[in-house]
Amino acid sequence: MRKTKVRQSHQTGQHDGIRTALPAMLLAAAFSWLTSAIFVTEWKLRLILGLVGLILPGRALYKLVISRREQMKLDEAEQFLAYLSGQISSGRTLERALLDAPASLKEQFGTRSRLVRLLDRLRRQLLAQGDLVAGLQDLDRSYSCTRLSQDLAILPWLRKYGGHIDVYLRESHRQIYTEIALKSEVEAENSQKTTEAAVMCFLPFLFGLLLFRQNINPDQTAVTAGWWILAGFIFHLIALLTISLTLSIMARPQIRSGKTGQYQADSTAEPGKTYPRLSAFYLKLLPVGLGYKISRIVRFSDPAQPGENLWHKYLKQKVKYLLCGFAIALLLFISRTVPLWFVPIAIIIFPLLQDLLVLSEEQNNKQFYRLSYPPFLSMLSLLMESGLTLQIALGLSIDATKKLVCGQRLGTELELAQKSVEAGVTGAEAVRKLAALCPLPEISAALRCAARYDQQGSGELLSLLGMQSAASWQIYRNGLRRQLEQRALFLFLPMGMALINVLAIAVVPALASFQTI
Repeated sequence: MRKTKVRQSHQTGQHDGIRTALPAMLLAAAFSWLTSAIFVTEWKLRLILGLVGLILPGRALYKLVISRREQMKLDEAEQFLAYLSGQISSGRTLERALLDAPASLKEQFGTRSRLVRLLDRLRRQLLAQGDLVAGLQDLDRSYSCTRLSQDLAILPWLRKYGGHIDVYLRESHRQIYTEIALKSEVEAENSQKTTEAAVMCFLPFLFGLLLFRQNINPDQTAVTAGWWILAGFIFHLIALLTISLTLSIMARPQIRSGKTGQYQADSTAEPGKTYPRLSAFYLKLLPVGLGYKISRIVRFSDPAQPGENLWHKYLKQKVKYLLCGFAIALLLFISRTVPLWFVPIAIIIFPLLQDLLVLSEEQNNKQFYRLSYPPFLSMLSLLMESGLTLQIALGLSIDATKKLVCGQRLGTELELAQKSVEAGVTGAEAVRKLAALCPLPEISAALRCAARYDQQGSGELLSLLGMQSAASWQIYRNGLRRQLEQRALFLFLPMGMALINVLAIAVVPALASFQTI
């Protein structure tokens, strides 16, 4: 029965995706077809450009629409949690609040809101004596909002374990409100760059209409006409590519992947006798801080693998890169095609690139931790403030955030912590293991505070944990700002392409006029 519901929900999601993608792609194709008349007059080439617009800008426009829809879902989730928090705080039960939710939220969202329709379906299920847990799971699958999914997964367990639902909903609403406010504030700081990029995308069409189209002459010779048609086709193609890149960058998700390390250790292989000497020699070559940093990054790159085996695998790859560099340097020295000072650089270039790649991956992982750990830590703190023990709160927090960190290094760490708790390890020990693996000192300190509270049970420690979880949103804010700054930096690529395209559109008619003189 559950598999059937999941399959139906998946099919409904596919139908919604098709209903969203089809208008977006048709709109992009129509735009490409209409604007192609500025640069190209032959209908065959215009048809090709229309198909290009259907694929490139259409797909990018679809991603942008999905991104804006996810933001709208987050806003609706905030209003829904505000309603539930107010109803529960006034003394109503969760079932009564859900029964009255469609009528109350219909005034805010309108009758066409998907959340209102799903809540109305949940109301009919509850009136028919349906199970509340199954109804909330169906609402979660149908609405598909990652942030709201956490709360919908937590509420039934709070009822089961006797937690304070009113405290949880109040703090959860405060956190989602803070999250939305931070996103809006940081996006407002970068809105000017986004507007500039959007304006630059449409400048080629304006310059083409003013300068290029006026010089299209049907009486031109065959050679000149063919060259002119090719130039117009290229100009319009570059303009479509610029629009596609701009929309894709604007639609990039704010939480990027933080993948696990690529150095999968061989469980059957053991380090040889030369391994300690090689490791010591390599670490002595590097500065003390850099060598320790790279060693720690590699050893903790995959929590499911032994650190020594990962470091051994890394050194074996470095030896291979070094031998490859020696071979290339020998060929360059024999051929005498490059200066002699370049030969030593060829030897160390590949091992150096390996170290730089590791440092770059660690920065990406830290960025993922900045955007993913504060919600998890806040969820853990909320559940503990609601009266649950650390062991139960840890399991519920991991289950609630699985969708957010699935397949990433943080997801692997949380999964190992959950398995260790199920195997008999205490919640405090599992949280300390998470703190040791976390590269952010502020988050690590908050996790250790949670472990101390589980052992000592002091109310001051719980208050301190709440303060640290609230302060972790500053880390989220810094990570979000860095993410949007990277997006603004990526926007320079389509802006530069649009500028070069505009200059070419302005110069080509002038060159053509000189040839006719």
